[in-house]
Amino acid sequence: MTSAAGSVTLTGSGISGGGSGRELSAGDAIFEYAGPTSLAAIGPVTRRSYFFHAPGARLEVDRRDAEGLRRVPSLVQTRRG
Repeated sequence: MTSAAGSVTLTGSGISGGGSGRELSAGDAIFEYAGPTSLAAIGPVTRRSYFFHAPGARLEVDRRDAEGLRRVPSLVQTRRG
């Protein structure tokens, strides 16, 4: 599910390979990375890139992508959108 480089792409129901920041909106969720290195993920709905640079990194995630990112074992949702 994740590559050695720590990159995943969420595509509908699956996960495969993919960092950027953006403005936070009121409905967004916050995720924290609990893995050993860094992780890049692409949201299954918005196709936005999310890059978690180190363990403990937190990012705002578009609420439409939150369901898909909850499927990644090393990501923990800390605030619901």
